[in-house]
Amino acid sequence: QFFVVKHCIRWSLGVTQVMPPKFLPAGALGMNDPALYLAKVDFADKRIEFWEQQVHACLGLLSQSKVLCTDQMRRTVEGMELDENYSHIDYYSRWTIAMANLCIEAGALTEADLDRELGITVEPSATFEVGDRVLVRPLEGSLSLNQSIWRRPHLRTPGYIFGQEGIIERFVGAFPNPSLRAYGKEGSDEKLFRVRFGQMNVWNAAGLTYSGSDTDTVDVEIYANWLLPTTTAAATPTRAKRARSPGENESGGGLGCIIEDAKTGESTSVHPHGHAHGDGGGHAHTHDHGDGQPHETRAEVEQTALDREGVPHDGQAYAEAFIRALIVRKIVAPEALRKMIEAIDSMGSKQEGPRLVARAWADENFKKLLLSDGNAAAKELGIDASNVNAPTMLTVVENTSEVHNLVVCTLCSCYPAKILGLSPQWYKSRVYRTRSVRDPRGVLLEFGTHIPDNVSVRVHDSTADCRYLVLPARPAGTSGWTEEQLGGLVSRDSMIGLCPATDPADAKE
Repeated sequence: QFFVVKHCIRWSLGVTQVMPPKFLPAGALGMNDPALYLAKVDFADKRIEFWEQQVHACLGLLSQSKVLCTDQMRRTVEGMELDENYSHIDYYSRWTIAMANLCIEAGALTEADLDRELGITVEPSATFEVGDRVLVRPLEGSLSLNQSIWRRPHLRTPGYIFGQEGIIERFVGAFPNPSLRAYGKEGSDEKLFRVRFGQMNVWNAAGLTYSGSDTDTVDVEIYANWLLPTTTAAATPTRAKRARSPGENESGGGLGCIIEDAKTGESTSVHPHGHAHGDGGGHAHTHDHGDGQPHETRAEVEQTALDREGVPHDGQAYAEAFIRALIVRKIVAPEALRKMIEAIDSMGSKQEGPRLVARAWADENFKKLLLSDGNAAAKELGIDASNVNAPTMLTVVENTSEVHNLVVCTLCSCYPAKILGLSPQWYKSRVYRTRSVRDPRGVLLEFGTHIPDNVSVRVHDSTADCRYLVLPARPAGTSGWTEEQLGGLVSRDSMIGLCPATDPADAKE
C-alpha cells in the first residue's frame, strides 16, 4: 500500500508483524468478510452533510482542471479497500485522503500545505552522539515520524525495530534523505547511525522465540529523523489541538533489552516504558467560502443548524483543511466551489428518472430506444445522462415477469447521479456492496421485496463506464394515465431495483 492515512488507520506493519500484509484483488476483501456478509443493510436515508458535498464538488473541479482524473481516484480509493485497516473509514473521508494524495502526486499541493491548515508542526531531528541511548519512533502514535495524515513516508527502518530502545554504536555519515528522494524531492542530508539492540527482547516482544544468548545483538542502520532521545520529552512533535480520527492510536512503547553501553562498555538493561500523548481539544470549523457573497444553499443552512448540535464528524477536520489548502493555493476558487455544490445539489431534482420511465411506459418506441441507447433516449427529453467527471453510458435494464434487476457497484459507488441525484449512503456502504452480489434476494427481502423462485435475480455490478437504471414493470390499473401521473409511481429505489413501482392504490392514498 503506497499511500496511507496515518491518523485514520492503524498501519499494520510493526514489531508484532514481520511479514507484509496480504493484499487481495480490489473489492475481494468484503466478499470474504463474514461480518459484512452477515450484517444487515441500514436503508435509512441519511442526509449528506455539507462538508461531504464540498468534497464531492472538489472532485468535479479538480477533474475539470486536469489536476486528477476519475481513474486516478478509483486507483487510490480502491487501494484503500485492499487493506482491512481502512474498513472503518467512511466514504468521503476516503475521497478526501485520495484527492489530497493525488494533488501531492501532481505537485499541486505539498504535505506542508495540508499540515499547515491543520496546524501541525514537527520539531527538527535531535542531535545524537555515539553511546546515546535512543528510542526508535513507533510507526503509530504521537511519537511517530509518520505524522502526515495524507500519506505514509518511505520507510528505510525495518518494521521489527519500531518502538525499540537501543544504543548508538556508530555514526555512519550524512546522506540524502531517502524519505524525500522517494517522492522526487530534495532536501538537506540526514545523519545515519548504527543502533544496537538486544536480540532476545526484540523477538520476544514480537511473540517469537529467540534461541540465542541474552547478550546477542543486532545492529541496524537508522536515520536520525527516526530516532528520539529516551529521556527528552521535547522530542515529541508539537501539534495543534485537533479532533482525534477514528482508529488513531495514541500509544507507543520501547521494548526491554540488554545492551553493552558503547560509552562505558558495561552491559545495562534498557527497560520498556510507555507513552500516552492525548491531543485533546477540538477543532473549530467555519464555512466561510471567502467569496464575499451572501448566498447560502439549502445544505449550508442545514449544516449551520447541525453545527450547533455538537462536535463535527472526525473526517470533517481533514476535509476542511484540504479545501482550505486548495483555496489558498488558488487551485479551487470559492465561487466555483459554491456553484459546483449547487449543481450537485440539483442533480435529479427535475424528476429525470421518473420522466424517462413514464415515457417508456407510455411510448413503446421510446422504450425500445431507452433500452438500446439510454443516453440518446435521455437526450430526446433534454436530459444529459453522462457523468460530470467522465463520459458514461446510461444502460437501462427492464424488470419483467421472468427477471428482476438490482444495481450495485462493488468497487466504489458508480451510480446514475445525473438521473437520480447523489447515491444514498447505504448504496455506498460496504455491507450493501458485499451482500448485493452474494445474497441479492436476502437484501431485497430486508427491504420488503420478495422475489419468487421462478423469477431470476440479475445483479448489475457497475464497475466502469456504464451507469445502470432499472425500468420497473408498469403497475396494473394505470391504463389512460398521463405521463405525469405515471411518473408519480416511480421512486428512486424502484430504479435501483430494490422494489417495484408504487401500486396505484397506495399512490391514491
